Formats: sequence, C-alpha cells, structure tokens
Amino acid sequence: MNKKIGLFILILVISIVVSGCIRQVNTPVEEPMTGFDHGTVKIIREDVGPSKGGFLNLFMVFPDTLNPLTSRSIYVSQLAKFVFDSLFIENEDEIPEKSLVDRYNISQDGLILDLDLKDNILYHDGEMLTADDVAFTLETIKKAGKKSFYLNQVSNISNVNVLSRLSLRIVLKKPDNNIIKKLTFPIIPRHVFKDWPVEGHSEKMKLIGTGPFMFESYNEDFIKLVRNDSWWALNDSESLIDTIWIDGIIFKLYSADEEMMQAFQRQQIDIAWLEEGELESYSKRADIYINKYESSIMEFMVLSPVGNTNSPFSMESFRSVIIQYLRWYEQFNPLSTGKTVLGRLSDNNQLDMKDKNGAIDSLINEGFNYDDEKNYFYTYKNGVRQHVTISITYNIVNTDRQSMSQWISDALANIGIKVEQEARTYDEQQSLIKSGKFDMMLLGCSLPAYTDDAETMELLKDSLNVSGNNDVILPLYRKYGAVLYHNHIRGARKPVWKNIYNGWHEWYLVHSQP
Repeated sequence: MNKKIGLFILILVISIVVSGCIRQVNTPVEEPMTGFDHGTVKIIREDVGPSKGGFLNLFMVFPDTLNPLTSRSIYVSQLAKFVFDSLFIENEDEIPEKSLVDRYNISQDGLILDLDLKDNILYHDGEMLTADDVAFTLETIKKAGKKSFYLNQVSNISNVNVLSRLSLRIVLKKPDNNIIKKLTFPIIPRHVFKDWPVEGHSEKMKLIGTGPFMFESYNEDFIKLVRNDSWWALNDSESLIDTIWIDGIIFKLYSADEEMMQAFQRQQIDIAWLEEGELESYSKRADIYINKYESSIMEFMVLSPVGNTNSPFSMESFRSVIIQYLRWYEQFNPLSTGKTVLGRLSDNNQLDMKDKNGAIDSLINEGFNYDDEKNYFYTYKNGVRQHVTISITYNIVNTDRQSMSQWISDALANIGIKVEQEARTYDEQQSLIKSGKFDMMLLGCSLPAYTDDAETMELLKDSLNVSGNNDVILPLYRKYGAVLYHNHIRGARKPVWKNIYNGWHEWYLVHSQP
C-alpha cells in the first residue's frame, strides 16, 4: 500500500515538473492542477472557466494624497485607472480610443479641438458627468504644476471653453499630433474635488469617479475598492467590456517600493513587477506567470559637443558619422540587453546609416588621416603619428553599461578608432556633464509617459546641458520589465509600460479547493 502511494506521488511530481514549462493564458483547465503543501500532494487550483467572485490584492506605497491629479505617485496613478475614466484611453498598441468622448473634431490648423461627451454617464454618487468637470480637471492639473503627474500633457493647452452641458473646446498654443494621446488622464468631478485637501486625505472625503470600481474604505492597512455594476462601459456599444469578474480590489499599503517582492513571495499581494533585475529566474517557477513588457527605462549615449582636450567631438560632422555608423553596426551585431531603438530614434530628425567603408570615407573627407594597410585613423603630435583615441565613460556599478561600453569600443575599433573605457562614480559623471569635458557617456532615463520622440530628445538635451546641438544623443535600447502573477489569476495578461494592469477586465480568480 505504501509503495502504491509513493508511486502515485512520484507520478504527480513528474507531471508537475513537466507542466511547469507551460503557461496558460485564456483556456480554462478542465482537470485540476496539483501542487505541494509541506511535502504532501493536494489539489490547489481548479479552473472551470470565468466566474464572478474574489478580491484582487495589489501593492501600494502609502500615498501622499488620493487626488490623482495632484500626486506624482505611480501607485496613485494605478489606483486611479480603476476608479476614474479618461476622455481617451490607449490600447496595448498605444493607439488612443474614445472613452468618455462621443465625438471630436480637430481644426485644419491643428489648434482647436472640439469634444462632445457621452450622455448619461454617472459618477459613483449618482451625479452626472458634464463638460464643466473636464474644464475643472484641466484647471486642477495646471494649478498643481509640477506636483501633477499629468502637467506635461496639458502644458500646450492655451484655454478651455465650455460650450454646453456636454460640449467643450480646447485651444492649443501650437499644433500637436499627440494631443489625443495626451488626454488620457483621470476626469474628476468638480462637486467632489473642489474641496479636496491639497495633501493628505480626510476621512470625510470619498473618492468619486465614473470608473469600473468604487471607493469603499481607507485605513492604515489597505484601500478597498468594490465593483461598480452600473459602470457605463458595460452597456456601451463601442466598449469591448461587458462583464467584470472580480468583486473588488484591495490595495495593500506598504512603506517602500522595496517591500513589493517580499509581499509577493509571501502571497500578500497577487501581482508584482520588475523594471530591472534577473527576469529569467522567475520564468522557471511553475506557481506564477510572468509576462515581459518594454519598460519606461531607456539607455542612451550622450556625445559631448565640447569633448576632451583636442577631441574631435567638437565637430558635428564627426559625431554624425559615429552615430550613423553605430546604427549600421548594430544590424549585424545586435544588442542583447533590451529592445534596440538605435534605428528608430534620433535627436536630429535623421536616421541615416553608414557602413564601415562609408564611415571611413566620410572621416577621410573631413580631413582625418587614415592608414589603409593597418586600418586606423591617426594624427600627428610633435611630428609623431598617434592613433585617434576617444573615451567613453559609464557608471562603475552598472554592469550592463560596462558591456555596452565594450560593444561600442569593438564597433569603433572596426573603423580604426581607439576607445578608452573609463568607469566613473555617479558624482564624477555629474561633474563631467556640467563641464562637458568628456567624449561619450552611457546613461539611462525613465521616459515621460506622453511625449513624442522629438520632445523626448529635447528634454534629454536640456537635462544634459547640450541644447542647441545636433547629433549629441544616441538612444540605444529600452529595457525589458516583467509583471509577475500568482497562478490563480486567469485571463488576458497584456502589461504595457504605461499600464502594467492592462487586461484586468478579462481577469477572474481561481481559488484554492479545500
């Protein structure tokens, strides 16, 4: 008898190991999954398809305020996506779609945007959405200034005119092809938020929106939201959502970001995410799902227009050749650290490439001496031939940038330019940026949510004291992040960097069996 039990357990163990390599997405499982509990085998999950029920537990750091327009907390922004709706919403392909807007029109000169809101959209307290609320929302963001997560999205708006109960006109300072994408912030009701405290939270104040979940309570341990069965989108002909499966969401409160993974490991929360770190180690676990996404972190190289003493980097033509050649080189020696953007982004509206021979010929035409037999560029100093040498610096503790530094060194050696690699501390790099006395430097940044490529490049130039120069920023790659889900969450998992909970409306929870 004992041998039969042992054999049965062994068969189950083997089946678990094999099934651990498979990730199910939408297909319900007719047979129960199995797992371990203190060394014994038991049934832990049985998926019979979508059904209503259960609360989703998510991570949140103690908020400064729950007003989504006057906080720069990513967690408040995430919570707001469940409580509020926006004029437009981006899908996972970053294409804007109408949400609270019924119709819109942009004038031929691109300066006037007329909006008509959908009618009969109710807030959680029964009041009706109006154009006055949209105008109040825009005014609140502008008044909040840099305290608002959404300031950049409204900075080009000159004024807003309410035309009727459901119509308004937005006048822009200059044409903006991305204005629809930028109108994706939470719309808040004037009758609630006109008295909302600038910071903190009053127990007398209740978070009110038009969204799929309603605020129920807030205490020292969590913020609780419950399903809004009267959500307008459930009956909207243009909406793809007709059912919300989960009963509600509990945002559990912690002191710091660093507590997220520990809370996930202890199963205090159902979802966690990483924008950096060893992502592959999590893919081997059978008790969780992992979905990668292109994160907000972009690695790039800045080429100083000043350069080191006697550096060729003061010449725009030299910087241009280096950038164009590296774009070509990457096609045959692809980066392995993230999703490349070398061939997609530029600070000069040009995405030209030069192969090895083209780069060498261009530099010769610029007056650089080249030894064709030994394949290197050189100059003369005091009558002595010297190899053209430039430098690249990177943060001493960043191993990815160290690898990238080697990649760039190898690439430029291929066209006869010697590169000296210099590991620097953060403070040393900051000093070099202020002085401009460097050739090339590897850095990283978190991309703003709603700017186009040209705006992003200009923001980077401003922050690095290189404004007014061309060919000084070379975007390299976007890092991959990952969202981790405990395996009782079923349904579409489509995280994107602007919304890691994208796909939530298809989620349903599979609970442990007794």
